[in-house]
Amino acid sequence: MTGLAEYIPSGQLLELSSMSTQQLRTELAKILQVSAKQLIYMAAVWAELERRGEDLTDLRRGLGQYLPMIAAGALDAEAVVRHAGNTTLLKALATLPVPEQRRLLADGHLRVLELDESGQPVERLRPLPELPATEIRRLIHGGRVIPIEEQHVTATTTATASNQPWRVEGSFLVVGRTRIPIADIRQAIKHHRGAPIKLQDWTDAEVDILRQYGPEESPHALQQRLPKRTISAIRTKAIALKIPLGTTRPVWSDEEDELIRTHYPELGAKGVQALLPHRTVRAISLRGAQLGVKRRFGTNPPAEKRTMSAWSKTEDAVMRAHYAKGMKAIQPKLPGRTPKAIRSRAVTLGLTRRQDEAMARARKLKSPTS
Repeated sequence: MTGLAEYIPSGQLLELSSMSTQQLRTELAKILQVSAKQLIYMAAVWAELERRGEDLTDLRRGLGQYLPMIAAGALDAEAVVRHAGNTTLLKALATLPVPEQRRLLADGHLRVLELDESGQPVERLRPLPELPATEIRRLIHGGRVIPIEEQHVTATTTATASNQPWRVEGSFLVVGRTRIPIADIRQAIKHHRGAPIKLQDWTDAEVDILRQYGPEESPHALQQRLPKRTISAIRTKAIALKIPLGTTRPVWSDEEDELIRTHYPELGAKGVQALLPHRTVRAISLRGAQLGVKRRFGTNPPAEKRTMSAWSKTEDAVMRAHYAKGMKAIQPKLPGRTPKAIRSRAVTLGLTRRQDEAMARARKLKSPTS
């Protein structure tokens, strides 16, 4: 403990070395409890600053990125204390109800179904800190923990598919972990045989499907209707027939809508995006508008979110009388006006402090010396 001696008095280190293991565990539990309470207090401070319209972007790093979630009641502070370095786990936990988060923290593990060497599913208890990111995303998503029964269904499907050494995914041939574009395979065969490959002509039925659904659906969606055609072939044929192809966005699930309704008012689009990493900030903002959910900023929203009223003659008179005294003197006399708005109005009225100071200096120079 040589490095700790720089920060902790030697007397305290000796005291720790003399404590029993159970005493040390008890002491550590107390400290962790205090840390969780401190996080809750920090979250309350964060929420108050946001209510006052402060921009806290520069603080959204380290533990700061979790404070908005704690303040909104989306993430249990104890989870941050225990797993502060595991961003994937904390974001996954934040999609769960807080009681469910606490149950998982108390258990400390998840029931995971894995395939053994023979390809048979085996149930195991995996501690939360040991779960890789891919397993966390597989087991915790959509606002729930995937039960072991549902994992059995997925594992059976995977085991059946794994009996075939290759599979086709869209315009790729997948062999193990290798993805090979089918177009490249065709090109390689063409050069190998020295003659071009004759592609199968489009049938009338396929062309009808392309004409009917092409303007509304993306190439990926169209490939489900045209399983014998690659995405590249669909695009090429659409260009040849002058058929514009549409775009199909993923449908919003009920769980995603519920997350937006619950957390968008407090966290905003950027905060919710941490809970829905596969959605963009813009998509979340648009979905929030579609659901009629609005961002809450309290009684003092950020300047960019306010709808400022026109300046009254009384306010202009206050500006002319007190602006030269400085912002601290004039802002209390103009409630509801931000410093930025006051400076902007001063420019409009020609009341810059530098001009006033220059005029004062000129008057002083003209006055007789005492």
